[in-house]
Amino acid sequence: MLADTTLLYQPNIRIAGNISSGTLWDVLNALAQIRLTNEDLVLEVMTEGGDADTARRIALEISLFIRDSGRTAYFIRKTIV
Repeated sequence: MLADTTLLYQPNIRIAGNISSGTLWDVLNALAQIRLTNEDLVLEVMTEGGDADTARRIALEISLFIRDSGRTAYFIRKTIV
């Protein structure tokens, strides 16, 4: 288990604001960097909405990462999701 400070203050992916194609690319790039390390996925999310299809693609990429990497994923919701 990661320390509370890592979970709250040091996520390796942050999604903030509306979901867009830019958000997808940010997540894909961050996942590529995480794959190069031994790190678990720590995802912080605060979004008012946005493009639903892009959000589903992000969810798929995260699911594939979890399935294929064998690592633990932590999802931290801050204020709105």
